[in-house]
Parts: sequence; structure tokens; C-alpha cells
Amino acid sequence: GGFTIFAPSDSAFTYLPRSAIQSLQNNTEKLREVILFHVIPGVLGIDDLQDNQLITTTSPRGRQLRVNVYNHGADEQAVVTLNGARVKRADMLATNGVIHVIDHVLYPMADLSIVDHLTTCDTFTGANVAVTGAGLAGVLGGSGPYTVFLPTTEAFAAIDNATVSSFIQNITMLQNVLLFHIVPGTYFSEGLRDGQWLPTLAGDSEVQLKVSSDGHTRRLSGVGHIARVLKSDIVATNGVIHVIDTVMRPSRETPICGHF
Repeated sequence: GGFTIFAPSDSAFTYLPRSAIQSLQNNTEKLREVILFHVIPGVLGIDDLQDNQLITTTSPRGRQLRVNVYNHGADEQAVVTLNGARVKRADMLATNGVIHVIDHVLYPMADLSIVDHLTTCDTFTGANVAVTGAGLAGVLGGSGPYTVFLPTTEAFAAIDNATVSSFIQNITMLQNVLLFHIVPGTYFSEGLRDGQWLPTLAGDSEVQLKVSSDGHTRRLSGVGHIARVLKSDIVATNGVIHVIDTVMRPSRETPICGHF
């Protein structure tokens, strides 16, 4: 039936952390898993890939890749990503399949949902407490997909006491603030444009993005006028997480029911 190969370019390997390279050099089984994570049974041309499509790889655990297709108008070519890695060259035909060249190595991480990340990482302890207290764990544990701008524990600790008290007394206000950090859909850095606006789950409130580029790769670097992105493109089974250093507040804090 042939195969579809998402083949990292030579330069893609330079983005792998040194620790990951050493691990692969010393662990043949892990190296095999990484390679098979780039292989899909069957032949999928670039036009066969759909936004938020999940495709199962030939890796030992049958792990999936999330496809995203970003269109930015008639004058721009669509951007296609796999777990955030951008397709740089598509539809290179072979006798037994097709090859698409991507700009990053697809490294199989643990299969964690957004809520799983919240409950297992100390960086998100503050966010986990807030999400649980606001009754939104069910939202972030659902199928989504969602893009979440997730403040660190330090960001929640920096909230003044008066604001914390108002959240305790008015859970709907806390819910609306947290919903302002959640965007429907999956938005990796490579599919974003500097100055782009995205709708949030907080009613008609939107967030504006700051995206930087070094000429080879794009990185989400800021959200709104105050939040700095500390780490971008953390893959989750139901979306993507971008870690920010500030808890943002929507301009309109009247919650919209129906998201819960």
C-alpha cells in the first residue's frame, strides 16, 4: 500500500537538544521509535491532509500526529504542519510512497492532554488550582482541540490579594479570566502571523499575537500587550500549550454561559 514519510531536513536535526541526541545515540529502540514516528501507512499527498486531522504513525505505540492547515488569504500559500513542524517541500513521489520534507524532527513525547500537563508539571500548579476551582477541568480535558496560553505558577502568585479575593467571591469572574486564555482550534507558531488576532472562549474577547522569526523557524513570543511567551508549542493530545509569564485579563469580564 505504500508509505507517507515526513522527512526532517538536515538542518532540522540541529534543533534537537543535545540530551535527545545523546539518548538516541545510546538507545537503538528509541531511535527506531523516533524514525517510525515519521512514517504513515498509506500514501497521503499534501492535498489529502486536513486541518486538525489525526493520523496514526507506524511507531510501536501507534502514536498519532496532528495535522494543521493554516490559510492566510488568497495571496499566501497554505501552511501545513505536523505537531507544529512545517512542511517545507511536499509531494516528492517515490516508487513505494510519497515524501514530505519538514523543518523539525518529530520527537514522540508522552501522550498527555492539556489537563494531564496541568496535573503533572510543577510549572502549572497555580493554573491547575485555578482551573480546578473554576470547574474548567472538564473543558480542557475534552476533545477540543484548544490552544491554551498557560500562565506559570509564579504568574498566578503575582496576582494581588484584592484580585484573588474577588475571584474567590465571584467564580464566574475567574472562569471568564481563564476562558480568555483558551482559543478554540490548534495554533502552532509556524501557522501564526505577527499581529494576528485569535478569538477566545471568553465571549467576544480576542487576543493579539506577537510572532518572531530567525529566518528559519517561527516562534510565538508574546500575547497581548503584557504577556511574554516563555515556551511555545507544547504538544497535547487535544491541542497545544504556550507558556506565558502573566495572567491576562479580558477587557469585558461578563462571562458567557454555555462553554461549560
